Amino acid sequence: MDDKLTVLVIDDELDVNNEIFEVIKETGFYNVIKAYSGKEALYVLEHASADIIFLDIKMPDMWGIDVLKELKKKHPDTAVIMLTALSEAKYAWEAAEAGAFDYMTKPFDRTDLLFKLKKAGEFLSRENQEKEKWNLFEEVQNCAKTNPDRLYRFWDEIGFAKGTKNLAELKLSKVKEIFEKTK
Repeated sequence: MDDKLTVLVIDDELDVNNEIFEVIKETGFYNVIKAYSGKEALYVLEHASADIIFLDIKMPDMWGIDVLKELKKKHPDTAVIMLTALSEAKYAWEAAEAGAFDYMTKPFDRTDLLFKLKKAGEFLSRENQEKEKWNLFEEVQNCAKTNPDRLYRFWDEIGFAKGTKNLAELKLSKVKEIFEKTK
């Protein structure tokens, strides 16, 4: 399976949509798909997922902030970067309240676009790591209730793995590996 993040570009202006698409595609680090309207984007997201979305605020079929609200209901973990003309920057606050990760003014600067894209990817990575930690924590809690012997073996293995270091210094992947080993 492909480990690349998927980016969806939603803008009714063909030139803008294609330009953003090409800039992202050229990096080679992302899968990129596009939609040209709010309704098309919501349809696309019923059949595919996107990690990061560039979403135009002003589109003829649906207001971008309404699209944002709809997609956040079904895809709350998606990082959405709103696209707005300079004269529409006043809507950035409304977009932030609706769950937008960031916004970018048009015409856009290529470097700014790539910076915002990288920042969104890093945010998603940290957020996923936090979720993994909490999921592992819940597994360990359940283990304490259902299989105390496994829990003791797990803590013994953690002690050997960490030596004199603090448990917090162990990488999440190592803790997960040890937990799986004690099944």
